[in-house]
Amino acid sequence: MTYMKYVVNLETCWMAGFWAADRGSTAKGVVAINNTNNELLNFFRKASLRNFDITESRFRERTIKGYGVSKELYFTRLPARRFIEKIVLERQKLGKHKSLAFLGGRFDGDGTVSKLGSSLCYYYGNNEAEDLKTDKAMIESLGFKTTVNKCGIKALRLNLLRPRFFASKILPFVRHSEKRNRLKRLIGKRQYGAKRTRPAPYVTIIRFRVSTHRGPLLIKQRKERSTAGPYALNPLGYTRPTMAGIMGCNSERRSQSSNPAPVQIGGCNSPP
Repeated sequence: MTYMKYVVNLETCWMAGFWAADRGSTAKGVVAINNTNNELLNFFRKASLRNFDITESRFRERTIKGYGVSKELYFTRLPARRFIEKIVLERQKLGKHKSLAFLGGRFDGDGTVSKLGSSLCYYYGNNEAEDLKTDKAMIESLGFKTTVNKCGIKALRLNLLRPRFFASKILPFVRHSEKRNRLKRLIGKRQYGAKRTRPAPYVTIIRFRVSTHRGPLLIKQRKERSTAGPYALNPLGYTRPTMAGIMGCNSERRSQSSNPAPVQIGGCNSPP
């Protein structure tokens, strides 16, 4: 596809996506990029020289102060501006690879992938709701699922569901080195639902039993150390049934013991 004497290729589609995300001056005939990354600005300059009939002397730079300090790189060429605008307006008609190149340029401008997690998304201003809607339809036409939610009061976020596969598709078209590294890390993570390639960790349970260095406790010792409840030990010589039915001086209560074995009751037995 051509427009005037310019060709729609992977490089110009990337430029259109990058311009759609970080366009600068809106003056007539001006193609301007407002960004803080020198790597991206230099690539945009070289791509413009390769694809448009301009020379190095046409480029200008200036510093923009807003929420932070950024650079604006621009040149004036009305046919080139109209060519880029046409790609942006008709981006849903692009083929698969050219669409991915456009989305790669947009990702270089306003996309992000979490540093440690697995989220991948695009950001839009509240005045870019129509662009978000078009990009959402464009991404879903390529076979990916998305969701949209608000990010604060001034931005909207387009999220990619299961972004690992999408990251592998746009990686060849992303020029931002840090974002490329994050995409590679995301691609290298184990896919949701996939089998482990390394053995699962295991826990060894060690069981202890109460004993002495001479062997297991005797039956008498076990009775003496049994508990009457969840908190306190019985006095030595009394087992659980004796605590309930024998302790005390009342002969009737002593007869209620369910333990047939004779026991000692301190201070309550009659003298011999």
